[in-house]
Amino acid sequence: MFRRFHLLWRAETAVAAARLHTVMRRSVLLASAALIAALGLCMLNIAAYLALEPLWGSVWAATAVAAVDFLLAIIMGLAALAAKQSSELSAAIELRQAAIDELSGSGDRFQRLFGDGHDSIDMALLAVAVPLMTKIIRGLRRKQAGTQ
Repeated sequence: MFRRFHLLWRAETAVAAARLHTVMRRSVLLASAALIAALGLCMLNIAAYLALEPLWGSVWAATAVAAVDFLLAIIMGLAALAAKQSSELSAAIELRQAAIDELSGSGDRFQRLFGDGHDSIDMALLAVAVPLMTKIIRGLRRKQAGTQ
């Protein structure tokens, strides 16, 4: 039973790591896109404004440049939100579901063996406590034998 809990713990850790990786990748891409856009648009805005000012006047030239900036920002934001989850995350979610299914199957077998109510809790505690106490006693004996 502990092995199954360990498997579930590893699956949850893998899911969290995969999600963190996806979020980090998305954040780095968004930050890089923002930096490049800021630098490039500064120069492009100046060039576009200087080119449009003699034709449309200063107000309409500035308005046209700003409209193009907003359009580019919307396109980049949509591209960042469309980033798909990695195959690692999908595999980790499948592993987690398999571990949960395995644990629920074990719980059903355990309940059939020991029944419901307080007796089953007492039996579960006994089933956990005896091996745990045995390991603690063995560890203490080894430690005591090593110090003598």
